[in-house]
Amino acid sequence: LGSKNFNSQLVLCITFIFICRLYSQRGIRRGEDLTITYTNLLRPTYRRRSHLSNVWKFVCNCSRCADPSENGSYINAVKCPFCREGHLLPQKSSNYEVWYCTQCDKTVNQSDVEKMVDQLEGVLNDTPKDWVSIEDYLQSMKAYLHSHHYLQILAKRYLTQLLPLEDDFLRQRMSLVEELLHIFDILDSGKSASRGCTLYERGRTQLASGLIPEGISSLKEAKACLEVEDENQSPQGRIKRNIQEILKQI
Repeated sequence: LGSKNFNSQLVLCITFIFICRLYSQRGIRRGEDLTITYTNLLRPTYRRRSHLSNVWKFVCNCSRCADPSENGSYINAVKCPFCREGHLLPQKSSNYEVWYCTQCDKTVNQSDVEKMVDQLEGVLNDTPKDWVSIEDYLQSMKAYLHSHHYLQILAKRYLTQLLPLEDDFLRQRMSLVEELLHIFDILDSGKSASRGCTLYERGRTQLASGLIPEGISSLKEAKACLEVEDENQSPQGRIKRNIQEILKQI
């Protein structure tokens, strides 16, 4: 950008002085590369790679993208339509054209997988965002998707926010947040917003269950995950503000 070819007295652009800050989500080992992501980490590899190729003009070959199971998260896995027992995964991490069943070894074209997932995503988008409707969606999707498929994860995130903080629902809420935290520890570990928002729901659930020390610990960890979020600019920032208010009242 310092080349004279980019400098002119006939100004076509406006320059702004700004500050860019980078925060680490986890501890960094000596000599380890500093990396960022240009995509949504809670989407499957074929979606992320398509975005990177179309927008950023490169193909990612990180350890997750190179693993058909996405580091064991199975966020992309769908039920096999033949045996109904196994799950379909990409046959090769570098080639998503063919998906194979982990049980019966039969194959399906990627276009068929994408078409089905697109339809199921449309169903989720059209589903009313109340806990009864989201529960019904999750139950119906068991026939088509792995329990950790990204659409199931999205629906479970909705459910943790929608289930009442009442005795009849506390055990279910806790089970959901622990499952989500397990997935986020694989896909978006450390002090991530995903973990922070989920820890917030765990803390609220623990407080409602009478587990006061555990709830305080979860809320403090959630606040640490959301520390860099702007309270006036993002939903995550507003959650951080809620956490601060709850901790003041305890």
